[in-house]
Amino acid sequence: FGLELDAIVSAIESASFQPALAACIPVCNEGFKSNFNKTQGPPGVWAPHAPYTVKKYGPHPLLILSGAMLASVTQSGADGRIESVGERDAEIGTSLFYAGFQQFGTNKIPARRFLWLDEESIDKVVDAFSESAFQIIFGA
Repeated sequence: FGLELDAIVSAIESASFQPALAACIPVCNEGFKSNFNKTQGPPGVWAPHAPYTVKKYGPHPLLILSGAMLASVTQSGADGRIESVGERDAEIGTSLFYAGFQQFGTNKIPARRFLWLDEESIDKVVDAFSESAFQIIFGA
């Protein structure tokens, strides 16, 4: 049993988990999209538009004026998309300058956290990673 365990540890230490991490990207994309659809973040429902915003831009869904920010966090290859997958790490995000104002808030803009995953989405990410990682380690 000890030799088998050593072989498993060695396989884990030397494995590239890039395919397993890549399998998580679409799951994260769906989780982020769900945040926009539900208009909520970890603290709860997003604050509504300020009257000035509605007057200036007209009625529109929260955080979706042009759709660019939504696309940048849910679609590979979209303008502003940050996406990289390494052997043991992955990164998803947006480089759109205004996204941080929305995510964290300012003096005049309430924080509307859109880059986060709820428990259901986290469970789906863990499932996607685990299934692929098992195949990588055990070749099954």
